[in-house]
Amino acid sequence: MKKIMSVILVLSIGLMLFLGFFSIKQINFINSSLITTGTVVDLEVSYIRNSDGTRSLSYHPIFLFVDNHQRVRKLQSDVGSNPTIYHKGEVVEIIYNPENPDHAKINNLFTLWFTEIIIGILAIVLFLISGSYFYFNVRKNRLKRKMLTNGQQVEAKITSIELNTGIVIQGRSPYVIYSQWQDKLTPDDIYIFKSENIWFDPTPFINRETITVYIDVANAKRYYVDISFLPKVK
Repeated sequence: MKKIMSVILVLSIGLMLFLGFFSIKQINFINSSLITTGTVVDLEVSYIRNSDGTRSLSYHPIFLFVDNHQRVRKLQSDVGSNPTIYHKGEVVEIIYNPENPDHAKINNLFTLWFTEIIIGILAIVLFLISGSYFYFNVRKNRLKRKMLTNGQQVEAKITSIELNTGIVIQGRSPYVIYSQWQDKLTPDDIYIFKSENIWFDPTPFINRETITVYIDVANAKRYYVDISFLPKVK
């Protein structure tokens, strides 16, 4: 799990670097470009095959404009949509590089920054996933150290060993050990404890009815279930 999240974190940082590179490149293009008007003369239909085998289509506007050398240019937008947001005969604002007029785009936020938006969204999602994992892992380890040092040690009765189906990595879900403990000072209260995720079935290695739990005396909801007796995954 940690290795996978490390790869995702590195990938997200790499995407952010790419985002910075493409953003600088795009800013330079905008700053060195000229703006004129053009006309949408046609719509090119492109098909994309989806993962389920179906096909989805998008419409790419084809536009004409006159560059600074009074030459007519006919170009197709790299960015398509469905439904189309442009129509034949529509007048649009064009931004182009005067030194390379074939490098032209329709001058709007979506068209100009489409690539950067996609990379940015993907980078943010991957960073949040991996960053959250490491953030909560640090918090969990901090709580673990605190409980092992200052927590009250109790023996909780093991009630079940279950799959944590809320987490699925490469088709696998981890196991967790559930246990319960009743404080003799407050017999009306029963505390339920859940171990950290275990990436193998711990059942064959449990030959006891209880498991050690370290709890915060001031708040029993802060605890650490000691699974150090289980073998380590290599």
